[in-house]
Amino acid sequence: MNKAVFTMIAVLLTAAGVSGAENIFTSGSWSATAYPKSIPQAFDGRMDTRWQSYTREDATATLTCQLPETLQIQAVTLIGANLAGGVAEASGDGKNWKELGKMKSTCGNGMLSLYLPEPVSVRGIRLKLRGAADKKQAISISEMAGFIPDVPVNLATFCTIDEKGQGMNWRFSPKFLVDGNSMPRGNHYSAYRGSTLTVDLGGNKEVSAVGFCCMAPFDKVVVSTSPDGKNWIKAGEQVKLASEQMLEFPKQTARYLKIEVQASYRSAPSELIVK
Repeated sequence: MNKAVFTMIAVLLTAAGVSGAENIFTSGSWSATAYPKSIPQAFDGRMDTRWQSYTREDATATLTCQLPETLQIQAVTLIGANLAGGVAEASGDGKNWKELGKMKSTCGNGMLSLYLPEPVSVRGIRLKLRGAADKKQAISISEMAGFIPDVPVNLATFCTIDEKGQGMNWRFSPKFLVDGNSMPRGNHYSAYRGSTLTVDLGGNKEVSAVGFCCMAPFDKVVVSTSPDGKNWIKAGEQVKLASEQMLEFPKQTARYLKIEVQASYRSAPSELIVK
């Protein structure tokens, strides 16, 4: 495998918090409503191969995985997908299905993750995919994975976010920083000279690191924590924070995060990562 491709996959999985974790999807028996013989190419660790629906006329496709035993899952990740959207479902018996969450539109070599607030016991997983984002191509996925509960979940997925600052590009909403999609295809928040993101985690959580998926490094990032959104304690600071690089600080309990960023040009982060 091309070293650059391997590095890309490793970086994306690290950003998701799943580096080195067990992918339960590889142990399952898969079927598909479109071109099933290409499914193994979605688990081969290569970005230059993929499962695809084969024709542009396929408006939908369903991938179904029957696991050999009941396992727990807390994250579903797609890398390098061409997908207009979809739904992930789980089954305890392989017959009755319940929705886990919706998969958003994505196209390119980025990562799309669906994190679950609590682990779910499953015997089967079903991905109901709705069309391709790039209508000139078939629905496709380079790599996909389901991860067990000991994987650190990106807490930003469940937070609410607000922002303020000077020199902002208001074209893109900060909500795209917490939509689970690392692709910067218009879905990114652009900061110029300086801006402040205020993150509400929805309750007291243990936090120890913050990072971004972005197009260019930030000149400086400062993170502060608070139990009430009023009284702040500086947790950490880093100069030249690159994409997928985590600013680590001593573990602490907090509900609110204040993230101050400085950039001399567009860093264009596409996803916020909180661990």
